Amino acid sequence: MDGIAEKEDVLESPTKTGALEYKVFPIRWLVLFTYVFFSAVNTMQTIQYSIIQNIVVKYYGVSSFEVYWTSMIFIVIYLLFVFPATWLLDKTVSKL
Repeated sequence: MDGIAEKEDVLESPTKTGALEYKVFPIRWLVLFTYVFFSAVNTMQTIQYSIIQNIVVKYYGVSSFEVYWTSMIFIVIYLLFVFPATWLLDKTVSKL
């Protein structure tokens, strides 16, 4: 069966050495905290424009739609880059 031996109704690989053990480094908690902190700060900064939307519209002479897009741009870019950034972060931290 292509390198897999049957043993009492259980399939075992000849190269299997045992259960994998994962070691969690404390630096991962620092990275996680930093990521959550900066995500929260960025989100709070983009939401602030919706609170003072009428003042921004009058001061800069722009439409409400343009003010709302200042918040939407962050969300769109975040959705596009969160998965590649997470993958890159995982690759970088796992080498430590």
